[in-house]
Amino acid sequence: MLLPQLWWQFIKIGLAAFGGLGVTLSLVERYLVTDRHVLTTEDVTESLTYTKLLPGSTGVQVVGYLGYRLRGWPGAALATSAFLLPAFLLMLVLSMLYE
Repeated sequence: MLLPQLWWQFIKIGLAAFGGLGVTLSLVERYLVTDRHVLTTEDVTESLTYTKLLPGSTGVQVVGYLGYRLRGWPGAALATSAFLLPAFLLMLVLSMLYE
């Protein structure tokens, strides 16, 4: 999977994953395992196992780990930033409206 394709897949996941870890994992499973066939179910389970013990948001860590599995460090940075971008933009707009 090329980096622009990876970016687009994680943007789509970030746009819809406002329900927490369960929604994030089901979207990753749907987009990357079922539709694109670039990961396996075991990869997603393994990512959850590795990141559950770390401090911070498990969903973001799972996305970063899976990006790393797909394209190395550039993939991890790109997947994490693409996953967080929709929430960041939403909070930015809401804070500007509030101000």
